[in-house]
Amino acid sequence: MNPNAAIELILHFRNGLGSNNSVIPVLIALNVLLAEGRGEPLSVKLLALNVGCSLPILTKHISELKEAGFVTLNSQSPDGRVRLVVPTEKLKALAIAIGLDIKPT
Repeated sequence: MNPNAAIELILHFRNGLGSNNSVIPVLIALNVLLAEGRGEPLSVKLLALNVGCSLPILTKHISELKEAGFVTLNSQSPDGRVRLVVPTEKLKALAIAIGLDIKPT
């Protein structure tokens, strides 16, 4: 895919969410995809550290991504209090369309 088409897809992704002026949902999606590719679980708190925003702001953006069908939250970690952010097939398909190498889970 050429770079302009990839940028158009990313902008379409971002603008399809409620926070059109924020890059945070894109950062969340990229971090979730990177963690998935490494096979590492990604907790909400670790994601907040990676993205560099407060927990309430992060929670707002995760909710938008969840409602749009891009991520899910689960608590299938050894510590049931920890919520993990997991990409959906919809987000993985978008990443592949952009040209990212996503390993299947």
